[in-house]
Amino acid sequence: MKWFFDTSALIPTFLEDHEHHESSLRAFLKADRRSACCAAHSLAEVYATLTRLRHFQQMGPEIARRAKTP
Repeated sequence: MKWFFDTSALIPTFLEDHEHHESSLRAFLKADRRSACCAAHSLAEVYATLTRLRHFQQMGPEIARRAKTP
């Protein structure tokens, strides 16, 4: 395992105006099932955080499902 993603890396991945967006997104896009993982609780925290933000209030299960790594 090369990367362990927690909320401090996952949340900036989805927020384009976050100061760490570019570096988080780069790491996220390089990751695959063999090189990275995250805790299920981290995914729940990210979903809860993002859906509280105005521009993510329409995020539904389909969008969340597409956000996972292949």
